[in-house]
Order: sequence, then C-alpha cells, then structure tokens
Amino acid sequence: LQRQNLRTCNLYYQRRSHTNTIRRAQGYWNDRTNQRFFFENLSEKLGYKTYEAFYDLTFSTLIANGGTKLLSIFNGSPTKALNSIYPEYTWLPWNSKNVPTNHWTNPKNRVEFFDYLGKQLG
Repeated sequence: LQRQNLRTCNLYYQRRSHTNTIRRAQGYWNDRTNQRFFFENLSEKLGYKTYEAFYDLTFSTLIANGGTKLLSIFNGSPTKALNSIYPEYTWLPWNSKNVPTNHWTNPKNRVEFFDYLGKQLG
C-alpha cells in the first residue's frame, strides 16, 4: 500500500484510563484525512501491503481495532468506507470477504459484475 504523507492530526483527544479508549473531538471522523490516517495505521498493523489486501478486512476486524465510530459514518460497511477513503483505487465489491448486504439485489451491480467478468474472460 502506497504510504502518503498525512498531515498531523492535531485534534484534541484524551485517553480515558478506566477504559483505555481514546476520546476524539467531535467531528474527528468526518475529516477524510483522519479516516485515511486510521486505515493507513490499520494496514500497517495488519501487515497489508496492497489495496487488494483490504478485501480480507471484516466488520469485526474494524470494530476490534477502534473503527466503530468510523464505520458508523459508512452505515457499518467496510466496503463503503474503502470506496470513499481510497477513491483512486477501483474497488470490486465481489472480491470482498463480505459483499455488502443486498449488493446482488440491485440489477446495476449484477450488470457491472457480468460486464467485468466478460472483459476478464475475453
């Protein structure tokens, strides 16, 4: 995964000793830079070296690593979060370990998949 220089996140936070969690300033997760900073750190922690490695990312992994509030912005969908945070990469939802709920009920998504498959098969 290509690392980018991210500006220092200078928003106020404090560690609460009784829960060992970090409380961030209101609106912290709405900042795209902070969202990306979280994913960059998570990718390092999980040993992800490429964008494709994120296809193994699950809801539970994000929750276990402090991404609850971040996920809430994207309706609990790791796929939606990745699409938004890394727009420079073309995400293929069907490659994800967990395809978003109701993804295949949308005819547009089925057409997109079969168009992709047709190009792959030639």
